[in-house]
Amino acid sequence: MLAASNIYGHGFDANQVARPERLGFRVRPQVSIYPGSQMCRFIDFDQGPGLELHEIEDDQTYQDLVPDGMTPCCPGISLALSGASGRTLIDHEREFHQ
Repeated sequence: MLAASNIYGHGFDANQVARPERLGFRVRPQVSIYPGSQMCRFIDFDQGPGLELHEIEDDQTYQDLVPDGMTPCCPGISLALSGASGRTLIDHEREFHQ
């Protein structure tokens, strides 16, 4: 099964993350660090995908990571493939590229 695991957006520093917290959302206490100088915080929900809030700590390092043709700091969605489905990413690629 192919499902959304996270919805993400860029430009969320600690001050901007404080606003959803004041509105009652619980931000995970852990912070994840990703290539391209991205620091990520997460808001989980009882159902559906989580919200991933990216902070770019060094703009040039991030720009150097962005592939040609990709819009830097664009919102997006992360997909997850359940191992129980017996299908691979190649199977899904074939299905969606027909």
